[in-house]
This record gives sequence, structure tokens and C-alpha cells, in this order.
Amino acid sequence: MDNSRLHVKRGFALALAACAVSVGCGSDAASTGVPGAAGNPTSGGQVGAAGGTAGAAGSGVAGQASGGTSGADGGAAGSSTGGASAGNLGNAGSTSGGASGAGCVTMGTQAVPGTMGDGKAAIPEPYTAAPETLAHLNNAPKGKVNGVEVGGTFTPLIYAGKTQYPGVSQMLKYEYWIYVPAQYKAGCAAALMVFQDGIHYVGIDDAKFNAPTVFDNLIASGDMPVTIALFINPGEPGTGHYDGQEYQNRHVQYDKNNDAYAHFLIDEFLTENVLGKYTIVTDPDGWGIGGHSSGGIAAFMTGWYRPEKFHKLLTHDASFSNTGDNMGVSLLGSVDASAVKPLRVYLMSGPNDLGGWYNANTNAATKLEAKGYHYQFKTENSQHYPPKAGVADFANALRWMWRGYKL
Repeated sequence: MDNSRLHVKRGFALALAACAVSVGCGSDAASTGVPGAAGNPTSGGQVGAAGGTAGAAGSGVAGQASGGTSGADGGAAGSSTGGASAGNLGNAGSTSGGASGAGCVTMGTQAVPGTMGDGKAAIPEPYTAAPETLAHLNNAPKGKVNGVEVGGTFTPLIYAGKTQYPGVSQMLKYEYWIYVPAQYKAGCAAALMVFQDGIHYVGIDDAKFNAPTVFDNLIASGDMPVTIALFINPGEPGTGHYDGQEYQNRHVQYDKNNDAYAHFLIDEFLTENVLGKYTIVTDPDGWGIGGHSSGGIAAFMTGWYRPEKFHKLLTHDASFSNTGDNMGVSLLGSVDASAVKPLRVYLMSGPNDLGGWYNANTNAATKLEAKGYHYQFKTENSQHYPPKAGVADFANALRWMWRGYKL
């Protein structure tokens, strides 16, 4: 802290030395307020405004506000009214209160992840659920999922969609859940991960991915960044309830080789239900998407058609074979023909998958490898559903997916 700029008296400077740079420290006696130092971004951000005015009954000295990395704006160091009250530090100029504002950024940083784990490998049997899916390890803080009822049932929220899908005469409603980790601070940007067929991943059916528990453990251990998760079911008419068995409307939304679902998810649903309620990083390295079966191909195509939003794609038994052509030839042909996109792709399938799907996933892995993508293709011998091998490898898949990404 530059005491010559603050023009503080020698005795008061000793008190300031004990205070964190992002926290305002006030005296009990009435005195003149002292402006805080301007924000100091570390990598191309705008300098925050100098803050600080006198408190009503005590002087407040706002600490130095440091801006985020990667060009994030440094927010204003705000006024203090006496006592330990911090000024604002914006990740979008919005974070206030406490030292928590000091670490806010709008973007994460993706280190070069290396090739560890890339390529094809078998998931070893027996397919037992990983410890991270079953319990909170090492006192990992527990995040929240909307609508927890007695008995642990997660009650979904309902969204009335505005997108009209070809072949579906009625407008659809969507059940969804949002997971918020305990470490999330309002106004401080978090990473984002979206799961199609959310009922499988949120942990209330026999798939047993139990993603909220896995996220709690991996965020606490540092293997994942602080991450908001959306679990969304395919849309259904009427009440919107999806029980995991109604496939026709799901097929229309998920199994099409086009950007229609990506457009709905990004430009409509996320905009209205997530981005306006939570602070999410703006960089696509901080956005991941996943799903099983048709939900997996929807995840793949969302990233494929909208790589400016999603870079991390996690699929289990993805239905390349159901995308309207023979074994996904058209979709996978575009992998051959297109320039390499900045995607990181996890695939899983095996010879006991549905007819032809293992061959299609193998073909996808071969094409991704030939183009130089970071990918994992995990093979296994379980049935298509429930995806026991996928659950067994889920925590490790997320570790590989998020390796090198920091907030």
C-alpha cells in the first residue's frame, strides 16, 4: 500500500498495516475519510476508480482494489463507513463487501493441459461407483440444488420454452435443476457445466451419476474450478414432466445434426435462467457440457456448432448413429472437413452398447485423433443403461476435462 499517496498520519498508518489490501479499516472516532487507491488490474483491465469517503461516525479507508487477470476490469474501491467494510471490486463492476471481492474475475485461465490421459483406454472392471460419487470426502462443503424436499428429492424448476421445434406441434416445457457450490460468491464469476437428460446426472434416478456430490468433492480438492451446474431435461408438452421414457420429443431436440438445440440452450434458456442470476465466466474454456446417449450427442453438437461458447464436451454412449444418417457419417465427415476447433472431448462406449453405437463412437475417436484434438475414448463392457462404467469413471473424466483451468 502506498502510504505517501494516502497522506495518512504515522500513527494511523500502523493500524492500516494490519488490514488486508482489499478491506476498508475504520476508526471509532469521527475523522476525515481517505480515498482508497485505484484498482490495479494485472493484465489489461481498466483501472478502477479511486474510492472512499468519510463515514458518518468514523473514517473509512478503502483498500487497494486489484483487477482481474485476462483483461478483466478492476472495479471501484468503494466508500467505507467505519469498521472493516470493503469497497466494491467488480468482476463486472458488481461485487461488493468483504475480502471476497479481491479475487473476482470475469475470465478463467486455461493452461496447456498436456496429453496425459489423451487417447483410447479401457475402464477397468468391476464398474463400482467412484468414492467421489457416494459421499463427501475430507469434509468437502456441500453445495445446494434448488428445491430439496424431505428425503433428498430434488424438485425441478419449470421453464416454458419459446422455441418451436419442427415436427413438434406444441410448445415445450423444461424441467431443470441448478447446482450452486458452497464456494460460490455472488458477483464472482464461476465456471459453468450443463448436462442434458439432467435427471440422470442430478442424482434422482437409477443412473446414479450424483453430479452434485462429485462436484462438491472435486471443487473442494481443487480438481475443478468453482462451477455452477445446470441439469436440464428434454422438453415435453403439457406440464413438462419427463420420466426418462418419453423419447419422441427428446429425439427431435437432441438427435439432429444442426444447431437448433444449441440455439435454444445458449440464446434462450441460459440467457433467461442462468446468466442473469449467476455470474458466469465469459471464456469458453470455462464452459462444459455433457450428456448420456441422445443427451451426449446433443452435448457434442452444441460444442461443435457453438465453440465460441463451449470448449469442454463430455459424452457417455453418444448417439452418433441417431443423427439422421448412416452411423453419423455426415456429422463425422464434418470433423474431417473442418479446421480443428478448440474442443476437448470425452467419449465412452463399448461393444455391448446399442447396435452400431460402439463403431460410431470409435469412428468419432479416430477422426478426433487424426485431427489432433485432445480427446479421451473410454471403452467398457457394460450395457447402454444404466451407464455403470460411466459412473465409475465420472470423477476422473471431470478431472481430465478441467485440468489446467483456474479462476
